[in-house]
Amino acid sequence: MNKITNLHKYAILWLNSQNLSVEAIGEELKLTDKQIQNVLNKHITSSTINNKTETVKSKIKDLMITDSASAKHKVTIMTKAASEVADESKKSNIPTPSNKPYIFKPSN
Repeated sequence: MNKITNLHKYAILWLNSQNLSVEAIGEELKLTDKQIQNVLNKHITSSTINNKTETVKSKIKDLMITDSASAKHKVTIMTKAASEVADESKKSNIPTPSNKPYIFKPSN
């Protein structure tokens, strides 16, 4: 039984995001299924972890990486998924014209 390092954690989460099963991840990283399940349970809130994972993340804030590798420093890293969500929200937020009657415009 190998000790789980941060590299293992990142690899487990990445392989899980690629829809690999727990058994396949265990064979790839030479870890037990229990170790993999513990990492997935700690880092992912989803309906099912065994074979396919459907993570529920809707806010841009949830899609960003907010911890450093050593967990001593606070950082914020924009991920590809967060960037895509932000771009889609910009497209759906169509600005309204500024010539509405309730906006005060001083006459010159």
